[in-house]
This record gives sequence, C-alpha cells and structure tokens, in this order.
Amino acid sequence: MATALNLSSVEYILECDLELDESEQTTFILKPLTAKSQAILQDAVIVSGDNTTIENFGTHSISLLKKGLVGWRNFKNDSGDQLKFNTSNLDTNINLLSTEYRVELTTQIISMNSVSEAEVKN
Repeated sequence: MATALNLSSVEYILECDLELDESEQTTFILKPLTAKSQAILQDAVIVSGDNTTIENFGTHSISLLKKGLVGWRNFKNDSGDQLKFNTSNLDTNINLLSTEYRVELTTQIISMNSVSEAEVKN
C-alpha cells in the first residue's frame, strides 16, 4: 500500500555525536523538501553519462541544506559558545558546518524524501 511522505521536521544527531552524553550532542532540525523544491534542485543537477556521478554536487548540497536545514540546538563554536541559527542568512549557517557535517546532513535530507525498503515491501 502506498503511503504519503512525512513532511514534518525531524531532529537529527550526527554520527560523530551518537556516543556522546545527550547533553553534549548537537541536534539539527531537518525537514524534507517539498515536491516543488525537489524538482527545482533535480533540474539543476547534471548526471554523467553512466548515471553514477552527479556533477555540481557541492552547489547542489548547499541548495539542499538551505531548504532542509531549519535549525539546531547545542551547536557551539571552538570557544564553547552556543551558536544561534540565523534564519535571515542561511549561508551564515552553512559556513559554520564542516564538509563532513554538510555531506551527512545532505544525505539525511535526501533520504527523508525517499521511500524506505520496508515501505516498498508493504
């Protein structure tokens, strides 16, 4: 039976934080993309002839984060100060994330717009 995607925001903890005490973990608030946002982003992606390589993946990832990263809690700078999520300048937020964090968060946002194997079997 087909089921609708859950379009609610979810809390996500990076793999590197899972072993930490809950009070030390950073929580990222992610939301799936709307169908329109997903289509616009897909139109901007160039896939290689063998359908295995996405060109422009870096800018695609930034665009995904601008749409799918909607907040965070307990995200600190190297001095231990809490960083506020800037809703008026999303580039500021993205610039604070390491490459590894951006890739992991992007992957999670993409998976939120996919049907799981368990859902396919039903």
